[in-house]
Amino acid sequence: MRLPRPFFQLPVQFDAARLRAEVAAIPPHAWVAHPNGIAGNSAVRLISADGTESDGVHGQMLPTPWLRSAPYIRQILGSFGVVWSRSRLMRLAPGAEVPEHADINYHWHTRVRMHVPVITRPEVRFHCGDEVVHMAPGQAWIFDNWRLHRVLNPTPEERIHLVADTTGTAAFWQFACGPRPPPEHWRHLAYRPDVDTEPLTESSERAAVMPAAEVQLLVNDLRAEISLSADNAESRLRAAQFSGLLEGFICDWRQLCVAHGTTGRNRQSFAELAAAVQGAARQLGTGLVMRTNGVSAVNVLEARVLQHLLTANPPAAPRAERALQRPVFIVAAPRSGSTLLFETLACTPAFNTLGGEAHWLIEGHESLRPGAAGVESNRLEAAAATEDVITAIRQAAAAGLQGPAGAPARSDARLLEKTPKNSLRIAFLQRVFPDAQFIFL
Repeated sequence: MRLPRPFFQLPVQFDAARLRAEVAAIPPHAWVAHPNGIAGNSAVRLISADGTESDGVHGQMLPTPWLRSAPYIRQILGSFGVVWSRSRLMRLAPGAEVPEHADINYHWHTRVRMHVPVITRPEVRFHCGDEVVHMAPGQAWIFDNWRLHRVLNPTPEERIHLVADTTGTAAFWQFACGPRPPPEHWRHLAYRPDVDTEPLTESSERAAVMPAAEVQLLVNDLRAEISLSADNAESRLRAAQFSGLLEGFICDWRQLCVAHGTTGRNRQSFAELAAAVQGAARQLGTGLVMRTNGVSAVNVLEARVLQHLLTANPPAAPRAERALQRPVFIVAAPRSGSTLLFETLACTPAFNTLGGEAHWLIEGHESLRPGAAGVESNRLEAAAATEDVITAIRQAAAAGLQGPAGAPARSDARLLEKTPKNSLRIAFLQRVFPDAQFIFL
């Protein structure tokens, strides 16, 4: 999103020590490589499509298990009162960098990225446009990602930021970019162990065909930024022809929308128009760039508009898999009243169950039964939860879900389980279900 200047520091301070502690508690296997393969860049997904290990930006955005395990980060996100899109912890290895680039994709036309530094050193520098800043731990910043920007970590230590995307409310923008209060009036957010915050998350569902009004908005915004890399008669002629091509595209797309709607009917006609415009733009766009960042006008047209005109709705995560989020395990000795508690909770629509005590969920795996290699009893440590075991148990649990009284499972309900032997498997279950909650009876 374009901002009136490269950087804005928000008048707020967070508990850097608490942030570091929550990040340090995240297991190493939660860190994944950058989706573009940039060396030295890795991330932990905190909010993603359906709360899964995904880097997409469309669909129902939900907290991942890693955000579920970080209550203070949830409190930070919730404190702004905005709806969050894809959000992550982003790590920059010692000596690594984020190469210079501008964010030109459709996602960034209306969204800004907030940075909250967690681990950093004063030598780390964030460049945007003509300005350079160091973002210190516990601060909050936004920046104009339409301008060229890059990050350098010349230190021997890793740099980690909480990075979250939002369109922002009016109150957020006033807070972030309005008149600056004196430092003594800045907001300080301390960790509250008694508060369980649920951040607001986007439901970014796209129509099968981009509506004509949105196409007009995106294309006209692009046209207003077009500049010439070399000012001569030939370039000026191409710029006029390119602008005329885009104006005609708006008219023709609107005609298709009023004729066929935006549900995907007669998709072929829309696709043919998009392909024709792309081909013509590549012929006419030589030497045309964006005034602010110097990026090719054709690249912006493709990344912001043409690639997003049509969509086959992406497949949602399986309903049963979504219902495995934040499962609840009752931990109790036999004959302690756990059945009464289980049946009292299980009769409500808030929970799915596996039909009763689910000994089979774990003991159905030969490698986890007493007598198997390294398994001397029903006690299981986290090390027993290999990747294959985790996948198998989650798949079996998803397949066995049912609602109250055997009704079909609900995707918005949580798994409730009580098997007395699970009192010997807490570490194991936490590895299989990272966002699990336990009731100790």
